[in-house]
Amino acid sequence: MRTEIEKIHVLSTELAKAEAFVEDICSQNHLYNYFGSISIALSTAMSLVKGKVSISYEKCVGGVVFSISSKEEVFKAFDFENIGEENTNALFLIDTLADRIEIKDKGRTIELIFLVNGIEPELALQRQEAVRKYSSVEVLIK
Repeated sequence: MRTEIEKIHVLSTELAKAEAFVEDICSQNHLYNYFGSISIALSTAMSLVKGKVSISYEKCVGGVVFSISSKEEVFKAFDFENIGEENTNALFLIDTLADRIEIKDKGRTIELIFLVNGIEPELALQRQEAVRKYSSVEVLIK
């Protein structure tokens, strides 16, 4: 069950506005420990889109959902189930930081689901290690 929908409309290049939106949501909901993961995953997903996007936030049972919607079917081409070396760093980073990803509306919307009832220590360490490796290796984005 989802509640409390909040939404903004920005250009995909207006990352500071998106980050401020995430910061406000995290502050209002005491999600300080999740700000980094959410903002990086969200801004990375925004980098896949050109033009105007809608970013929405909803509370759901056990977590929060941030959605990015575009007029274009930009997300339908991405296969988050089979991320391999041939895919971009963006897909890897989004998949690593979000607990679940759903592509909806014929590929026009990506939902990033973050479970906030408490992250298991092992998962937190895995995410830290994955981001550390990601940031230390230069990989070309297709």
